[in-house]
Amino acid sequence: MTVRHSGLTIDWLGYATTRIEASDGTVVYTDPGRYGTLTGAWESPTDIPHLSGDPYDSQDGDLVVITRNRGESPRLQSWDESDNPSTNHPR
Repeated sequence: MTVRHSGLTIDWLGYATTRIEASDGTVVYTDPGRYGTLTGAWESPTDIPHLSGDPYDSQDGDLVVITRNRGESPRLQSWDESDNPSTNHPR
């Protein structure tokens, strides 16, 4: 399912995952995960991965996320159980 509005293209990929592309080419995935796509395939690389909440049903222990802002190197970020950033290592 695809929706277009005000320069944004929003694709629902399944479960809680959407792919949002702005008119400048910036791509955001919301809640990417193992079961995030109906087809089992991801489209283009993302500029911003976004997690909307604590994945209590598939998460044990610390949360680790790889993030990358356009033009920067990817970063590995980890949050402990109290939601405080515990590490932030450039990769």
